[in-house]
Amino acid sequence: MMQNKFTEKQISALDAEKVFALLESGEKGLSEDEARRRSAIYGANKLPEKKTFHPALVLGKQFVSPMALLLLTAGILALIAKMPELAIAVWAVVFINGFFSFLQEWRTDRALTLLGKMIPRNVRVIRAGKEETIPAFELTIGDLLIVAQGEVISADARLVETNELFVDNSVISGESVPLSRLAGPFVEHEQSLSEITNLLFAGSTVVAGSGKALVYAIGADTEVGQVSTLATKIDVGRGTLGIQINKVVKAITFLAFAMGVLVFALFLFWIHLDWIAAFLYALAIVTANIPEGLLPTVNLCLAMGAQRMAKHNALIRGLSSVETLSSSSKKAGWLENHQRYT
Repeated sequence: MMQNKFTEKQISALDAEKVFALLESGEKGLSEDEARRRSAIYGANKLPEKKTFHPALVLGKQFVSPMALLLLTAGILALIAKMPELAIAVWAVVFINGFFSFLQEWRTDRALTLLGKMIPRNVRVIRAGKEETIPAFELTIGDLLIVAQGEVISADARLVETNELFVDNSVISGESVPLSRLAGPFVEHEQSLSEITNLLFAGSTVVAGSGKALVYAIGADTEVGQVSTLATKIDVGRGTLGIQINKVVKAITFLAFAMGVLVFALFLFWIHLDWIAAFLYALAIVTANIPEGLLPTVNLCLAMGAQRMAKHNALIRGLSSVETLSSSSKKAGWLENHQRYT
């Protein structure tokens, strides 16, 4: 029985006749019965649905980080110490930062939702020797797809016939320069996917010409489907910056409360103030030693990096990703300099 996924290198190196044989199809396409049978086996041509975005949960998550909890506690202590202006200022910092981080995740979620809209609603195929227009989700492996100027590709397919065909592969490569596509075998295996001249990828756009192609991957098995699947399953976890900030928060918390206890003891037993005054002085010391500006400073730096990436059409799922990218850039720069001078 035919396998449901072929490697791009494998299928691109064959001529058209062998591709038809490999996919158990023909120049007349699949019959209706065979198309239904394969659809039952391989499923619908749909991208995987992403996890539901829960605004309340995402917003609440912004206020349970160690730094946010520390600042919220600092605000409570400032209120107890009869410094309401400081308490309001600290809480404002926490809520503004929480809302800003929530907004970043919400924008990213909207952008990821657009991945599912890359697949057009209807496509043209040849079935039983006749051209038909069918819903894109009914497309299956072995279908003979007809593509023409202005159309968006619905699945990954191997070209078997072309007529001055050019495509925009920016969904795969990030480059919007039109690329020529040919139907002949491609045997240069060292090239990247976007440079394989006889393959079409879901989400790509035909900018000129026309052609016919055999579908070899649908839904989650397509290149854009794998990106969508990764986006639905990714676990952000804690990056290096988050771990370091947690260590700083623990150290600051310990030092602040240790100094508060020391000040309370000195004012109570040495200066002989009453315990209420000593307690208020201790609270003031604890509050003063908590860096209210650390959280907005870190988030502002990461947000500026995310905005710079967005201008280059790079999607940042979370602000912590900017820190990861920065680490990668430094490593790549070191490697480049090392290779230059060795």
